[in-house]
Amino acid sequence: MGRDDSHWNDRSPTAECKVCGEKSMKGADLCRRCRRFAKRVGSHADVGGRQVKVSRATRLEALWNAWHPRTGTFVCAYTGIALSDDAASRRYARWEFGTPGDESSVALISDLINRMKADMTPAEFRRLVRALARQYDGKPFDKRAFPGDQAQAA
Repeated sequence: MGRDDSHWNDRSPTAECKVCGEKSMKGADLCRRCRRFAKRVGSHADVGGRQVKVSRATRLEALWNAWHPRTGTFVCAYTGIALSDDAASRRYARWEFGTPGDESSVALISDLINRMKADMTPAEFRRLVRALARQYDGKPFDKRAFPGDQAQAA
C-alpha cells in the first residue's frame, strides 16, 4: 500500500498524474493513459452473485502499484511483464480480483494470466500451476492441486 484513500479519492486537478507522474489532463488528476485504465472500472459480482462496489481509490492504488517508472509501463502483478493497452494482445491489461469478488484485492494482470487464473484465489492458482509444471517434468499430477477437488484427492 502506498497512499491512503483520501489521496486517491481527492479529484482536485493536479499538474502531475497521481499514478504515474506524467502530465495530467487539463482540469484532471490523471494523465490520459491512467484515466483510460481507471475508467475501466465497472460493476462486478462476487461469487454469490451480489454486486461488488467498485472503489476508485482501490483501483488507483493498484494502478500505482503496477506502474514501473523505469520502463514507463504498467506490469502484470503475477508475471512482472509489461502490459498492453491493445485489446487483441495477450498482454492486454485486465483488472483481476486476487480473492474472487473482493474489490480490495484488485490487481492489474495480463489477459492471458487472467484467463488462466479464472476465479481461483492466488494460492489455488499457484498450486495448480506448480502441479502442472511437475507433470510437464514427467512427475504425476497432484490431483489435490485441482481447485475444489481437495477432498477427492486420490
